[in-house]
Amino acid sequence: MARQTKKTLSRGERNIRWIEQNLCQGEGKDVGKPLRLAKFQKEILISIYNNPSSTRRAIISMPKKNGKTALSACILLLHMCGPEVQTNAQLFSAARTRKQAAILMRLAVQMIRLSPKIRPYLNVIQSKNTIENKTLGITYTAMSKEAGSQQGMNPSLVIHDELGQTPHAQDDLYDATESATVTQQNALTIIISTAAPSDGALLSLLIDDAKTGADPRTVLYLKECPPDIDPFDPKALEIANPAWNDFINKRELLDLQKSAARLPSTANSFKNLNLNMRVSSSSDFIDSEIWKANGSTPEPWHGKQIFIGLDLSITTDLTSLTIVHKQSDDKWAVHPMFWIPSDGLIERSKRDKVPYDVWSDQGLIHTTQGRVIEYDFIAQKLLEIDEQATIKHIAFDRYNIKNFKKSLLNVGFNEARIDELFGQGFGQGYVSFGPAVRDLENAILKEELAHGNHPVLTWCMSNIKIMSDPAGNRKYEKKQSFSRIDGAVTLTMAIRSAIEQTGQTEKPKTSYLSRQPLMIL
Repeated sequence: MARQTKKTLSRGERNIRWIEQNLCQGEGKDVGKPLRLAKFQKEILISIYNNPSSTRRAIISMPKKNGKTALSACILLLHMCGPEVQTNAQLFSAARTRKQAAILMRLAVQMIRLSPKIRPYLNVIQSKNTIENKTLGITYTAMSKEAGSQQGMNPSLVIHDELGQTPHAQDDLYDATESATVTQQNALTIIISTAAPSDGALLSLLIDDAKTGADPRTVLYLKECPPDIDPFDPKALEIANPAWNDFINKRELLDLQKSAARLPSTANSFKNLNLNMRVSSSSDFIDSEIWKANGSTPEPWHGKQIFIGLDLSITTDLTSLTIVHKQSDDKWAVHPMFWIPSDGLIERSKRDKVPYDVWSDQGLIHTTQGRVIEYDFIAQKLLEIDEQATIKHIAFDRYNIKNFKKSLLNVGFNEARIDELFGQGFGQGYVSFGPAVRDLENAILKEELAHGNHPVLTWCMSNIKIMSDPAGNRKYEKKQSFSRIDGAVTLTMAIRSAIEQTGQTEKPKTSYLSRQPLMIL
């Protein structure tokens, strides 16, 4: 009987076996258990390490939450203490922000600490964002563009995390790391990212070049929603997300898709982040018909417990104050107020093609004398409100609040009441403003507002351009330089304040990776 010969593993198969035999889950419900790669992850590793032309650059582009960072950590550890080790090698991961750079580092550290077979060989130096294999002289450093240029690099492996965040055709950090690999005979660059927003972005240019097949040393793994598929068809999710049948919570992702189909403000972000499509993450905020459906007449605010959003300006911007309170039908009554300088009002109306002068005549906008906003007028109105209702909280943009407090003293507020009303300001960045955007969206979608179709507020709402960061947090920007969104900002802050203060904040939904059996990130 002929003796069976033992199958010789390919380089890619060897790396897959090493990962599954030596690494443990870094996060999730199976944390600490042996790591098991999904089929598509194995395909990626095979394509990188079994390339007969020897891979110089691998581009892996797919939607968020498909295990991109976890796969990056596996590749990193292959080169730190696995079959891909090179003595005295320098390994780097490169990200556009410190926060992004920390994600891969954190997951790699978690895997090391939970994997007893590799833990004795690696030393983590958190203060330097570095991991060392002292026995073989290998160092890994997580660096970001924010940290400035790196000197003396000689990398054999560079992992570019979320290169799609670079909106331009050139990136200093990418150029620096690529030029630093010229002395290495077998340098490997891994680019792992969701899609960039435009064709002219660096990642898009690299992907389009890889599609031509001109360079056999470049490997491309691309998962995206094709242009001939409706992005709001459930089929699009299955096509674009390689982990669809492995560890993504399908129900949660389908809910996101349905929400994006209803709300223009989330559509582009959904297409970019969850379908890996080349679309800007900026978009309109809300459909006009949905907004009008919330246009019933609000009940008066006098004598009620109220919540206020305040956004101050100096010159051409509107100053806005919005009151919200619960009314008898359990909707949020919305009462916006606006101020603008009186000087040059007609000229400004003609220039911006906005009827400020008409709105002023109709009492929809208040004017203050001169070319700048006089805060005493707004302070006086706030004093009247404080005397006629119970102000529970004021959410305010911190900009120029010190000068406004002087006006509050001028009109009769005492220091104690000012401190009571104006505690901590409301941040205008992605992290602070994101939950507020979500709360207002939910209220509009559920038709829980009564804003009376106030023309100035409606105009402000129509001027919103939604911007998203890579984590999906959103904030407002103006569509055009002369647009005004101040009323939208104060409404958003007031609604968030009211919901928080009354304990109606919804608990965050469970992540659609929470039930996955493989890996998170």
